[in-house]
Amino acid sequence: VNNNILSIPLYDDKIQNYTEFLDIMDILFYLTNENSSESPEEKLKIKTCGELANFSKLDPFLRITDTTNLIKVLQISSQDYRSLHRFPVVDSNGKLRGIVSQSLLVRFLEPHTRKFDFGTLSVGVLGLGLDKKVVTVEVNETVLVAVQKLKHHKISGLGIVNENGKLIGNFDATSVRYFGFGQNTLQDIVKVTIKHFLEQTEKNQQSETKVEYVTKHTLAHQAIVKFKEHGVHRVFVVDDDGKPIGIISLFDILELFFRHILIE
Repeated sequence: VNNNILSIPLYDDKIQNYTEFLDIMDILFYLTNENSSESPEEKLKIKTCGELANFSKLDPFLRITDTTNLIKVLQISSQDYRSLHRFPVVDSNGKLRGIVSQSLLVRFLEPHTRKFDFGTLSVGVLGLGLDKKVVTVEVNETVLVAVQKLKHHKISGLGIVNENGKLIGNFDATSVRYFGFGQNTLQDIVKVTIKHFLEQTEKNQQSETKVEYVTKHTLAHQAIVKFKEHGVHRVFVVDDDGKPIGIISLFDILELFFRHILIE
């Protein structure tokens, strides 16, 4: 939270190298994994970071070298290992040099969008984000219900809708990392409603629950710009009533670039 990150690499003293990621979702999935009389704080005290690493199965640790070319990175992230959110980058000696995330890749690729035909095609024509079920949480449901939906569907984010099914927010790891700090305790995950949580994030001027959306008529380049300018991990596709009908992920954008780079 202090460093505004969602994941950290773990160092193994025995082999003197980084071996795993610990993600905020690993912690949340563990805390909501089973019924227990122990408080969330007590449950965390008995576990090491290594025991919780990749507990969510959403963030495997796959190294790439600092000489790996971009096409290979896109292939790995969009074809070979579709659940990868970030890559540890190592040098020839295996020493960690940095971390490349899906977000960083999309920010790098965005200026090149106009070089490809797909940039001037609409979201509807490309079918971008329209081939998957949109999982949502209703505003009066609890944060716990939202986390359970993430676990059940093995996804990292979902849309927040009002009583009429209209999209009003976004819920993901970025949103919930503040539990345990300030007014929201870890115990509050069970009882706090999404509505209350939205009010709290607005009051604290946190932008994590704000949602970005497009329509089927939006050009692909315009949709990709939203990822870069707003730093979001997903952009929803809504109909004329503001109801979600699709969801575009960073993975979808990387896959789009990879397919068209091969064609070129």
